[in-house]
Amino acid sequence: MKTRQKKLFRSLLLSALPVMGLTAGSFVPVMADPIVIEPMAPPVSEPIRTSIDDKETAAPLDPKDYPQGLLFPYSLLDDAYKNNIDLNGNVAYANLKDNKKLGNYVLAAAVADLSEFPIFDVYKEDEETGRKTKVSKDRTPELVFWLNTYNALMLYNVAQAYPLQSVDLIKNFDTEKKHRVAGKNYSFKELREKIASFGDPRAMFALTSGTAGGFLPSPTAIRYIELSARLDAAVSVFVNDQRNVALTRIQNVVVVNPMFKEIDAAFAKSRRNKWDGIRQVLALYTKQRGNRSYFTTNEYRIDFGAMNRNVNDAFNNSMVGGVQSMK
Repeated sequence: MKTRQKKLFRSLLLSALPVMGLTAGSFVPVMADPIVIEPMAPPVSEPIRTSIDDKETAAPLDPKDYPQGLLFPYSLLDDAYKNNIDLNGNVAYANLKDNKKLGNYVLAAAVADLSEFPIFDVYKEDEETGRKTKVSKDRTPELVFWLNTYNALMLYNVAQAYPLQSVDLIKNFDTEKKHRVAGKNYSFKELREKIASFGDPRAMFALTSGTAGGFLPSPTAIRYIELSARLDAAVSVFVNDQRNVALTRIQNVVVVNPMFKEIDAAFAKSRRNKWDGIRQVLALYTKQRGNRSYFTTNEYRIDFGAMNRNVNDAFNNSMVGGVQSMK
């Protein structure tokens, strides 16, 4: 047995000699290329990095990293909202919690350069002389930015706190100045005041509240070229929802959603754009002809009803309108 093991060992050794650079009966040195070991570089502390459109950008962020003005990356919101917001305003907050597109938009808005948003001169033409006189400035591109940014921040912050039953459970949710926009910190309340300062009451109806009973988000971002139509649609949808406006002719009372309170207060002092408050909105935007006549000519009492403050969570509401069910 030992003799067989010795023969096997000798056979294996002889077969391995060529691989080792040796031959039977002699040692032949083999000169191999020397292995050079480079000294390790000392570790370097890399800056925290973020990304936009899946391209890395070193921090700190700079407005030059993102398109500005009319080209601001609203498409990030379109991508983030797709299949996560239905036509009824239900939101899949669980999906938005770690959504990179939404997060990237929030980063872009934080360093936005407002000086890059164009301001257009508005002229009025004299019918007799044909002479044009500059009467105001159109800051619509910037308004679009503030609207989209407010909604993005609202959805982002609710998603970060999700799951929760109501935004009212988040301490100082509306008043804490922690939302960075264009290099400055704002609270949600201050952001709404900023948007109201543009003087278009319809804009307030386009601001999502994160609640099932408030203004609901759109499944797409707003664009400059469609702003007026989008704002009209937002007001019309809200006014024609019986949960927001209920008319009781016998008692001559109209019960409206309390969201109207803040809008009315925001424009009551200045009466910008001939804002006549809730009554004007009801008369202009109701789709029922009989109600329009009533709202226009009658002296009725306006009461404010209760509002559903629960989060407009898609996982507790059926997704409709062609969007996949989240249940």
